[in-house]
Amino acid sequence: MKQQRIKVSQTTRRKRAVRSGLSLLDKIVLGLLVFLFAWLTLGPFGLWRLHRLRLERDRLIALEIDSVKKNQMLKKRIRLLKEDKDVQERLVRSKLGWVRNNEILYVFHEKK
Repeated sequence: MKQQRIKVSQTTRRKRAVRSGLSLLDKIVLGLLVFLFAWLTLGPFGLWRLHRLRLERDRLIALEIDSVKKNQMLKKRIRLLKEDKDVQERLVRSKLGWVRNNEILYVFHEKK
């Protein structure tokens, strides 16, 4: 009977060791892994920052493309204003209200 009791108590001890879960070293390693994972995803050099930097880069690239298109349009307009007499005349007439000789300018006021 003593042998059975010893066997039962050894088995019970093993079950208790298994039930108690992780050892202290295992808990420390697990804690470090959780901290490392959080640091790599949410930290100052983590995946979240990388994602935000990529979004910022994409926004800046789009802004650069818009600026290049606007710059090309302005260069074309400057070239036209320098070279094309018809464009110059249209601009002066519309902006400054100039008229040619023997022309009459009618100005209509809008009712408010």
